[in-house]
Amino acid sequence: MVLAPTTSRWDVVTGPRARAGYVAAIITAAAFWCLGRWDLVNPLSPLQLVVLFGGGNLFTKFVAVWCRARASYARALIRIASETALITIVMYATGWGPVLAVGYMFLVHDVVGDVGARAWRIVLVCALTGIALGQLAIAANIAPSFIAAPRVHGLASLGALGLAFAVRMFGRATEEKEHARQTVVRSERRMSALVQNASDIIIVLDRDRSFVYVSPAIERILGAPAESYLGPDHVEMIHPDDLDTTREVMLEAIEHPGRQVRTELRVQHHDGSWRWMEASLVNLLDEPAVGGIVVNLHDVTDRRHQALHDMLTGLPNRASLAERLRQSIAWGRARDAQWALLLLDVDRFREVNDTFGHHNGDKLLREIGARVSGMLGERDVVARLGGDEFAVLWEVEDEAGVLAFAARVLDELRRPVAVEGMTLCVDASIGVVFVSDNDDDLDDLLARADVAMYVAKTTHSGCELYDMNRDQSSVGRTAMAGELRRALDGRELIVHYQPKVELATGRVIGAEALVRWQHPRHGLVLPDKFVPVAEQTGLIDALSRYVLAAALGECRRWREAGFDMGVAVNLSTRNLVDVSLPDDVRLLLAEAEIAPASLDLEITESALLADPLRAADVVRRLSALGVRIAIDDFGTGYSSLAHLRRLLVSEIKIDKSFVTTMAANADDAIIVRSTIELAHSLGLRVVAEGIESKVVCEQLRALGCDIGQGYYLGPPVASAELMDWLWDQHRLAEGGIEAIASR
Repeated sequence: MVLAPTTSRWDVVTGPRARAGYVAAIITAAAFWCLGRWDLVNPLSPLQLVVLFGGGNLFTKFVAVWCRARASYARALIRIASETALITIVMYATGWGPVLAVGYMFLVHDVVGDVGARAWRIVLVCALTGIALGQLAIAANIAPSFIAAPRVHGLASLGALGLAFAVRMFGRATEEKEHARQTVVRSERRMSALVQNASDIIIVLDRDRSFVYVSPAIERILGAPAESYLGPDHVEMIHPDDLDTTREVMLEAIEHPGRQVRTELRVQHHDGSWRWMEASLVNLLDEPAVGGIVVNLHDVTDRRHQALHDMLTGLPNRASLAERLRQSIAWGRARDAQWALLLLDVDRFREVNDTFGHHNGDKLLREIGARVSGMLGERDVVARLGGDEFAVLWEVEDEAGVLAFAARVLDELRRPVAVEGMTLCVDASIGVVFVSDNDDDLDDLLARADVAMYVAKTTHSGCELYDMNRDQSSVGRTAMAGELRRALDGRELIVHYQPKVELATGRVIGAEALVRWQHPRHGLVLPDKFVPVAEQTGLIDALSRYVLAAALGECRRWREAGFDMGVAVNLSTRNLVDVSLPDDVRLLLAEAEIAPASLDLEITESALLADPLRAADVVRRLSALGVRIAIDDFGTGYSSLAHLRRLLVSEIKIDKSFVTTMAANADDAIIVRSTIELAHSLGLRVVAEGIESKVVCEQLRALGCDIGQGYYLGPPVASAELMDWLWDQHRLAEGGIEAIASR
């Protein structure tokens, strides 16, 4: 029950509603006096009428004031009882008693409106009690009655039933209305609180595109109070380069009511800077509750900065450089300006890392980025591509100008740098390529600049311009890089799987994922043809993640089909210096719902030696996920098993150059046997790849080799073929290695 009053307690005595009650009481008293004179009701003296209607009215009003002074359930009950008693006395004083039971409905209406919807139950109980007491008064000849007994009692019973039915209907209807009203109020308050405290900016525009509502979040994000944005003419808030896109999105929203339209744009902060916003617009002009276009602005400035900048140096990254390249070409085309792309590689940077430590290497990279940045003009940009590679997009007038600029960069880098109390002089090699109006593919430009940079490094010239005559394979490599990028987007790359078999039991325990390129013109292209191009052009990260996602998805299908198998995926040298790789692997495992122990990541010894510290850190983080690390092509490098064990490696794969010929070459057989024995003593699992004959297979099984892989056991096949091959698992298991090899 609602007990708290919504108005002043003295309004009950002095308010408009109270004054109307006084007038009604006077009119009713006069009517009763006239009706009594005509014997239509029990005649009452003027004094009785004054006491009954005047005194009774004032009494109930003051009871109401008393109840409002300190609202409680008991006081509300006293008020209802007093007003019910007054109505009952009036009813039965007229001689018509139960006939006037409808008078209780006025009480129900007043009390429910003032106290709350649920009060109707108390009013009904009090009213029925009043009728019962009135009937007792008639029976005891205390109250007059124009209707003789027992009819008056029957009439009272019918009146009570009718009253109960009417009060119940009215009360329930009022309760439902009150509940609906409270629900709407709560919803409005909740929505208001959400909007008022939302982290995003919410704007409502009318048909004239004037701001009619702006949420308070705008002051926190853009630095000015919400009130200052109300009204028309806010075009100046939007960055000039984003105006056309914003107009198109606005028109689309207007033309398609109810559809959510999204875009990104820059909005000006109160201090003059620009903030990137992710905007979503919905046309609700035809919704009466809104009547406007609702715009939600989410601040993505920090997210865009992180996505487009290198975390170590704070410089733009490859993605940002690609965006700036397109913008610069468009800007230069309109103004007849020319650009050059300079690829800078620090000479002997690995020695700095090995000698002074990784943290000092990072310090040197930050210093290089700062020095080059300080030499650039307003429209130039320097980006860190990764490792010790930087790229500069520079507005140039002619060949001599870019060579002079490159020379100044080299001189600036040669200025001493203090590291660990010592002074270092850094040198670098720069490759330069001129950018034409059609050269908007950053990877192609970097591939050409890389050729020039390699010439500068090998000739110790410091800087070289790109010359196609020095790059005989450039046309083919550049073309393949472009096709490979389209192949990644167009799903032309497919993954084959070669079984890995437990030699002791013949059980298939997993498969190695091997990528192939289903080229539309050249047919099936093997990885040795396109993986080097991917590594040179920076596509290897996307390629590796593509294969990882495909392999984990296939592993999930094997397990859903009942095959307890894992999958192995190869990583490149560049993957091992990518500090984001462990996080990407973790996300891919979660998406595929595969346990980390079901994934083997195969790396080569040479990949570990390219950047030992960074590679070791990445490998340790991958191992911490629970992923198994395997050394591929073991025996072709210079790593010791003890060193690999410290890297948390759990498996080695003996290179096929030793395995394939071990039956005919005693030296190779000794190498294989020694490797197996030493690996087992260190707790490592051994895989022999390149098993192409029964003799070699039996020889490896006799030596205690754990896992076998090769054409004798099964060639690489497409996923559907491998699944068909696995369905005969029971026969394969019973027949052992021979049954597997016979297929």
